[in-house]
Amino acid sequence: MHDLCPGRSARLTALAWLLHLGGLIGLLYVTPPLAWPLATALIGLALWRALSDRPGDVLRAQGQMDGEWTLTRRDGRRQTGWQVEPQRSFCHPWLVILALRNERQRLYLPLAADAVGADALRRLRVSLRTAG
Repeated sequence: MHDLCPGRSARLTALAWLLHLGGLIGLLYVTPPLAWPLATALIGLALWRALSDRPGDVLRAQGQMDGEWTLTRRDGRRQTGWQVEPQRSFCHPWLVILALRNERQRLYLPLAADAVGADALRRLRVSLRTAG
């Protein structure tokens, strides 16, 4: 049984800041100085949107590799009936992207190494490698 409770990844947050800062520098380089406040506001809004919590965010994922998974969302909803697709999932020591599907939709759940318990992520990686 896998029980994953992903949190916010400090590494992915730093990456988002770095990418948005690089975008801002590039945008400021190509725009006239009068447009700099608007460019800064747009990049700031994009960064805020990228880092803000959404009601549909997955707070907890529980299930067996060959069975049904239950997802608990930030707004309190519990959704059952999700199946793991090991061949569509991505495994790396620093990042696992868990591909899930139900009868109507697909979901890709990113799990960074610093956002999930080390033992839980290791067990998930082993299960994904043996299943796929």
